[in-house]
Amino acid sequence: LLATGLRVMIAPSRHGDYALQGASKDVVLTSATRDIFVLQQAAQGLLEACYKSDVPYKKAGIILTGLVSPLGETPSLFASQTALETTAELSKTIFEINKKHGKSLLQLGRAENKISTWSSKSESVSPSYTTSWSQIKVVRS
Repeated sequence: LLATGLRVMIAPSRHGDYALQGASKDVVLTSATRDIFVLQQAAQGLLEACYKSDVPYKKAGIILTGLVSPLGETPSLFASQTALETTAELSKTIFEINKKHGKSLLQLGRAENKISTWSSKSESVSPSYTTSWSQIKVVRS
């Protein structure tokens, strides 16, 4: 399907001082598209308009709106046909490679896939005796 619009939402925790600091912005695209480069650029612009650096956000979401069938697609009046075909072919190739070799193998330039150096402490982990037979306590009388 092709999207004619896009919505970006960000929200902090509903508990605390920032509960009312969430934001949501919409954009209507100039033409229906499934081009990941156009969608990513629109989403990035909306996110920058919503984001406040001092708010600790907890959730984010993107919704594609106005989904239409590609059968009756009307090409953009202002974009060259070769540019549209090239980006559509590149988007299709990226999707096919990710489908074949694993999720997010190829990503757009702004996407970050940082490995977190933070991990929780393991010294206070509760025993898993409800799922592991070897950790069930034995009681003798």
